[in-house]
Amino acid sequence: MSRISPVALKYIAFPYHALPTDNGAANTHNFNFNRNAATGGDNDQINVRGDYQMSAKQRLLARFTRWNSVEPAG
Repeated sequence: MSRISPVALKYIAFPYHALPTDNGAANTHNFNFNRNAATGGDNDQINVRGDYQMSAKQRLLARFTRWNSVEPAG
């Protein structure tokens, strides 16, 4: 134990995922975490992509993404 870094011990002990809340799917136990999320809000997302082949060896790509989230008042 004296050769193990205290920083590494803290890193390993950190809970990087939540514990299961139910048994999940039969045989595989996948999907074993359920949680009710807060509802509401207004989310808008716009994605635009353009491709242009300038020549046989040159291509141009342009991409634009806009995301807006508004939480309800109250």
